[in-house]
Amino acid sequence: VRRLSPFTVPSFLVNMAAGHISIRYGFKGALGAPVTACAAGIQAIGDAARLIRADDADVAVCGGTEACMNVVSLGGFAAARSLSTSYNHRPDQASRPFDMSRDGFV
Repeated sequence: VRRLSPFTVPSFLVNMAAGHISIRYGFKGALGAPVTACAAGIQAIGDAARLIRADDADVAVCGGTEACMNVVSLGGFAAARSLSTSYNHRPDQASRPFDMSRDGFV
């Protein structure tokens, strides 16, 4: 068995970005990390607004990040024919979600 880095498990934890930011700036209180793919950032904003509206928090720091750049994620998107392949020479034109001739996402 190959030796694993002590950072192997933490690298898979979905709340690591939020945790690092909290530690760096000394934030206290609940830490949430919604896992809803592309909607995670807007869900975090909605969650923060609900906490403040319910008077469960005075202030909330929220945002989103994504890091699906790995063999499994990209392989799955490729197998589903979800990735744009017609614009490799012009990546600035590849993302056209509402175009009739779209062929996937970037």
